[in-house]
Amino acid sequence: MRKTAAWLLSISFAAGFVYAESSESTNALVEKIATTVKQDVQAQSHHGFTQSVTITKMDGNGRVKKQEEPVYCRALVLGKPYNELIQIASRDLTQKERNQEEKRRLDFERKRSIRNPNQAGFSRN
Repeated sequence: MRKTAAWLLSISFAAGFVYAESSESTNALVEKIATTVKQDVQAQSHHGFTQSVTITKMDGNGRVKKQEEPVYCRALVLGKPYNELIQIASRDLTQKERNQEEKRRLDFERKRSIRNPNQAGFSRN
């Protein structure tokens, strides 16, 4: 529930970008956001999963230079799938990494929220 409240707060923040170019009333905009968040939370129980990835960087001789193993949790953000970084190499994220992930998620939300529904490729499904 805490995560849902955080998503709602950040989505409401992102809605400011939409409202700046929208003729809709604030109440109608907040109602749309709340409806989308509720749909995302309901769908989450059916579509959520984690994904582990191994990223290997090699030097010119083919030797492993660096290897990372991030773990992502698939979430719905504004009705679209988003891979949220939750761990790296079986450890929780540091504060700096959490801040970077938060910025990445907010960028994703901002890009999703400013899309025009009349644009080709826009879909709520």
